[in-house]
Amino acid sequence: MVLEGEFPPDIRVENEIKALNKAGIKVVLACFTKKETQTEDAKEELLQIKRKKINPFLLYFKTNNITFPFYTKWWSKFLNEMLKHDNFDFIHAHDLPMFRVLDRTGLTKQYQVIADLHEDYPVAIQNYEWATKFPNRYLVRPKSWFKIEKKILKNAAKIVVLSENFKINLLRKYTYLREEQIVVFPNVPDLEYYRNQNTKEVRIDKRDNIPLLTYFGRIATRRGIITTVKALKILIKSGIQLKLLLIGPIEKRNNALINDYLNDIEVKDYIQHINWIDIGELRSYMKVTDISISPIVKNEQHEAGVANKVFQYMMFGKPIIVSNCRPQAKVIQEEKCGLVFESENPGDLAEKIKTLMNNPGLTREMGENGQKAIFNKYNTDIMGENLRNIYKEKGVG
Repeated sequence: MVLEGEFPPDIRVENEIKALNKAGIKVVLACFTKKETQTEDAKEELLQIKRKKINPFLLYFKTNNITFPFYTKWWSKFLNEMLKHDNFDFIHAHDLPMFRVLDRTGLTKQYQVIADLHEDYPVAIQNYEWATKFPNRYLVRPKSWFKIEKKILKNAAKIVVLSENFKINLLRKYTYLREEQIVVFPNVPDLEYYRNQNTKEVRIDKRDNIPLLTYFGRIATRRGIITTVKALKILIKSGIQLKLLLIGPIEKRNNALINDYLNDIEVKDYIQHINWIDIGELRSYMKVTDISISPIVKNEQHEAGVANKVFQYMMFGKPIIVSNCRPQAKVIQEEKCGLVFESENPGDLAEKIKTLMNNPGLTREMGENGQKAIFNKYNTDIMGENLRNIYKEKGVG
């Protein structure tokens, strides 16, 4: 596996490694590190992590790699050193930029390379400030990624995607792809990890034991946070009280705008923001949560897959309200574990919150349905089989 970043943390990569190791498939993970203390290899029976120190200045060329290929050359040297001493059956590239690096080095012609698409990158990069602001937009050339993807996916032995919707879209866009070439592995949880979490006491300012609505993840306008605050305001104005808990960092470019909404005099006493928690603490916050929410704005980027948070909410037996992005809406409706509202419609969201608040029996039933779905279907043990089959077909493991 080749990861464009430091490891840990990367929950998707970690879950994939565990899923493969359980089938006896050995994984060697190559990644860079910015820390001198992490350059030594980490080795277990079925996992070896090879880290190489990267110059901070070279990281600038990571984002400008199309214009200045110094970053590709750095990876080429690192990987070729590894390949001289070890025999590999596959190379598994995490996300499209890393797959492009392997393609540019010629490794897609020498090895069977898996393109693991963590997101719809050509669409996603159009929303990244670092890629679109001056002068980077002329160096990064974000719009060029549509042509790059079309060209290089031809060289993928297999493609791993987040959802059936993502798979269908790729097959429609690129007629050279075959259905059996694309494998679906969503951001499902590892049951063992969450079972081993301890619960601790958490401090939530819940006045008069009013219901708690929780959002977990990065906070940004594209994540639907403004819609959520507007819905909260509608409910409070109508005499319905509840507490909104936001857990996660606010994106820098959205900081001023979102803080204006969070500090609105009419709602600020009903909002609590926690900038960061360790993932191991999530169980504690879910224990005091009544309703969970994934209000992401409906767009091409968010139609690629279901966010980790949705499966995490389900894992802890919490009913979920989601926006009508197709992949997450499909899961919620099929498993009857929550309600779907129209994206960016605070009035509709307020109605869905009110429905769950007024129906505790339904709320409890939806939470139980979601948890059953995680145990019976949406977990790395079961859905990891899709991933393991890529390698079992070739007799690996």
